Amino acid sequence: MEINGQRYSHIVDPQTGIGLVGRMSATVVAPHGRIADPLTKVVSVLGPERGLAIIDVTEGAAALVVRKTDQGIETFESKAFKDMKQKGLH
Repeated sequence: MEINGQRYSHIVDPQTGIGLVGRMSATVVAPHGRIADPLTKVVSVLGPERGLAIIDVTEGAAALVVRKTDQGIETFESKAFKDMKQKGLH
């Protein structure tokens, strides 16, 4: 949604009650969709630094986060996602 030139995500920050702003994509791989889907919201709300720490302690989960900033595109990977890439499982 866009209001007065500001884009808001469908993911709501529970602390503010307002949709997230900024451009970020969180992809989570897990054994079940019921695990992966809510973790994408966790990573989106907490941000890649804090969110990926949760992914790293969740058994069977891996994540990739891509964020657009004024300086360009940043990518962040969980430890398990890096392992998947090394094994050619991406």
